[in-house]
Amino acid sequence: MYTTNSIWGMKKIILCILLLSLGIAQAQDVPLRTYRVKLTAQNADPARNFLDLKSRKTFDLIGASYEPERIDMFVLFGRNTRVNLMLPSSNRIESFGEHFKVNIQDGWDVRNKGVLVNVGNTKEMKDKFSASRVLSDLTSWYTKAKQNINEIENYQHRKNGPIDNLIRVEKGDVILFRSEDRNFYAVGLVQHVEESHQGKIIIVWKVPRNF
Repeated sequence: MYTTNSIWGMKKIILCILLLSLGIAQAQDVPLRTYRVKLTAQNADPARNFLDLKSRKTFDLIGASYEPERIDMFVLFGRNTRVNLMLPSSNRIESFGEHFKVNIQDGWDVRNKGVLVNVGNTKEMKDKFSASRVLSDLTSWYTKAKQNINEIENYQHRKNGPIDNLIRVEKGDVILFRSEDRNFYAVGLVQHVEESHQGKIIIVWKVPRNF
């Protein structure tokens, strides 16, 4: 037989489980906010090619090097790889020359890790971007895309990922991002690209509103 104390104990456990489930559901239903950001290539004047997605701020290399823990990604232009969207943890930074290798790859004490997935520029992906409203939309999309991205037409690992350095980013591309070190998700739609060492890229990002 159950005693009064044991019944009350079971009720408290059930209540805790319900509250936990409710909290998880509410966390997943965090609305997304949208903003537009311009990043320049490394030789632009001024160069603002480093991005803190949480604060929506852009930096040049000097500014980013003062606060590397804030940097989620940056843009570099390559002669063969064209527009590169890179994470600080990427080991391909050195391919852009000694200047970036010394200052970032060797110089930063924090190089944030994460994963980028370029799901392409089809109408279906753009519509899905427009339809994404809450965090659960983003997390489920990212999980499926990371698992199945190699099934898309004309898949290329370095262009589509999952990877920490996307190459040949183009207008219309939809890019999913998960920050492992800063623990958040985002999705971006590339609105404009100028392919040169003085060029720029404009991306509309959706990120959780609870930053």
